[in-house]
Amino acid sequence: RDIYTVIKLMLILYHRGAEEELMELYRQAAAYFTDVFDLDYLAGRFYTDHRNYRKGAFYLERAFAGMEKYGTVSFNPMMTASVCDALNALAVCYYGNGEPEKCVNACVTMVKTDKTQIDGLGLLIRCFKEENPETVVNFLRKLYNADSIGDRLLLLRGAVSAGEDGFGVLNVLRRYCTPEELAVLG
Repeated sequence: RDIYTVIKLMLILYHRGAEEELMELYRQAAAYFTDVFDLDYLAGRFYTDHRNYRKGAFYLERAFAGMEKYGTVSFNPMMTASVCDALNALAVCYYGNGEPEKCVNACVTMVKTDKTQIDGLGLLIRCFKEENPETVVNFLRKLYNADSIGDRLLLLRGAVSAGEDGFGVLNVLRRYCTPEELAVLG
């Protein structure tokens, strides 16, 4: 079969939640298509979606290693187009595995790639839930410009996305807002 057919079949199995069939197809395809890291990406996303964070991290790390090794010259349209999604899934796996340093690194890479990644920003803030909110905001200011209304809005949305773990950060961020912005925010 060609790789297009394999990817389509994997997607069908992915959406059906058919782990055994998906992984059997993965094993066969990965042995034949050694430069296609989309296979690892799909396996990693499957396990992340099913909260098996150890396996999810394993396959997503393999996908990133493949991307590093082969670049974008081989057939890998899914991962290449979804790098931030892959980083977010990897960060979720690290968080779920109790690996906060790795989670922070994945989140920082994600928001440096695209600072509008609110889920990743919220997860980054959750990683620092035990830290002083002022310290967290100072760290975030290295990634975002708190003097820019657009970046302030992103930071506020990230703090809200972090849930109760982001309340302290949210209160500190409000100090950077103008009275007019605070009136709109409520």
